[in-house]
Amino acid sequence: MAPHYFPLVYAGVDGETQENSEAVRDLVSENAASQFHADPSANKLCIMCENEGTQLCGSCGCAQYCSAECQRNDWPIHKMLCKAFTDFKPSERPSPNHFRAVVLPVNRSKPEHIWLQYDHKNRTMVVDHPDLDDFAKSIGHTTLPLSDGFCLPINDASLFKGKRLGQGICLLGLATTVTKKQVALLNEGHSALGKPALLHPLFGPLIHVAMTRDDQPHETQETGPRAGDQPAEGKYELPGVSLTKLRSVAPFNLDGNAKNDASGENIGQDNNKSPQLPKEDSDKGDSGKNTGTSTTGEVLGVDQFDKLDHNPIRVQDITMRDFRHFVDFYHHQPSNPCIVNPERTTLFYIPAIKINSVTDPFNIKMGVSEATATRCANVPGVTFHGQFPAILANLVDLRWWVRSGDFLMNEEVHRPWSNADARHLDAILAKANPNSEADVVAAAFPLKGSLLVIHIQGLPLLPDHIRAFNKYMDLVFLTGGMPSKKGFSAYWQKYKAEHERAGICMEDVYSPYTLEDIDVGEDVELQDVVKHDAVLLQRIISGNPEEWMAAVRAMRKR
Repeated sequence: MAPHYFPLVYAGVDGETQENSEAVRDLVSENAASQFHADPSANKLCIMCENEGTQLCGSCGCAQYCSAECQRNDWPIHKMLCKAFTDFKPSERPSPNHFRAVVLPVNRSKPEHIWLQYDHKNRTMVVDHPDLDDFAKSIGHTTLPLSDGFCLPINDASLFKGKRLGQGICLLGLATTVTKKQVALLNEGHSALGKPALLHPLFGPLIHVAMTRDDQPHETQETGPRAGDQPAEGKYELPGVSLTKLRSVAPFNLDGNAKNDASGENIGQDNNKSPQLPKEDSDKGDSGKNTGTSTTGEVLGVDQFDKLDHNPIRVQDITMRDFRHFVDFYHHQPSNPCIVNPERTTLFYIPAIKINSVTDPFNIKMGVSEATATRCANVPGVTFHGQFPAILANLVDLRWWVRSGDFLMNEEVHRPWSNADARHLDAILAKANPNSEADVVAAAFPLKGSLLVIHIQGLPLLPDHIRAFNKYMDLVFLTGGMPSKKGFSAYWQKYKAEHERAGICMEDVYSPYTLEDIDVGEDVELQDVVKHDAVLLQRIISGNPEEWMAAVRAMRKR
């Protein structure tokens, strides 16, 4: 394997310069002093919440929880690394300057533990991993170009506000100018952290590192025996928190249920005993010495980093708690088309139906199959990508709107669409003149990757609503008739009866018109950020239904 290098300082994204990038975060700035403050007591907290953790995972002994419920909620993510964490032994640490990190491979679905070497003097992190070798080869290199790498601190993300993280956490990756938006470069490990195609895709390898600050100058990073020394009992002992073995929470079966002990009782209930953690060294990050700013008070840039008297950054072993923070960071990205974990989000969200193309190569790599082609999802209540009324749905008095569920709208790349559930929802009402609210036309919504269908009042649609509507519209176009609320209401009853005769229980499947009788108020109804007036646009469609039906027919003939 070839060594691959990542710089210590993040200097912008997408080719932005140091001066004009709002994303610049300097790891040695004064602001980073508080973000990278070592707080060992934070490891007493539950991985999933801010409650005191009194239980440990019985398998790895490294994930701490306050209750069996929090363990169950964490299990879908924790199970990806639980056994691997146990198998990744400290006795195999290559040197005192190697630290445990986690990589999300490009072409494998599970995260992996790796040893990352920190070159303290040269302020770079070195990674040896076959996935990085393959990726470098795919872009025409033997090793990844140092100039294209970044180190992105994420402690200051809004979802972490007011939370205790324990130490700094940084994401290593490559600039988008290198990774580009190619199917072969899409990170499969990142996509697997959510259900198929719920996360906005990322590209290239992603490495997760933990760091702290130490403003006391040292020539080298003193973390264990010096190079050449023999480790005691074949093991390098590093400073930091090592959780003591409390009464273990039982490992989970694959179905997510906790195993029982021999007595048949559920293992993992609170034993009313607080965890006893070893005492840690006092914090070394508050010496009062200003090492993070220049003499003029400006934040140090990448080219000024070498002017520091010493490097205050200390890489640490990543913990299970750290990786949970990374997962939450991915799940809370505003660019995600869907909300992955509604129980943990701080965003306002509404239910939706996500219609995925099953032949789109990006969707395929993100795990979309026939079984997940059309599914219920939760989406941000506000979108910056535009949403529009579906004309045909509104013609039968259903206030359905559509928005893109795919944010890789690259017009230069042909991406095949295959999902019949979208066949009558792509005719939308759109502005012909951006400066006029009333000047609107019928247009075809570009089907790329995924389509989201929402009720404008944020009420929960069902896949059966979409399928019945499409079948009804098939009949309308076949007979040359005119769609109506009366016609679709009658067809809905027929649709349910056919399914019940086929042995499919439809007892809990309510009529789509049930939602139209619910008034949740204007606050939700007018949440469209493209500033469309929902009431006005729906009035335009219902005011002259024959004209809009004719416009849709004409559009489909072109």
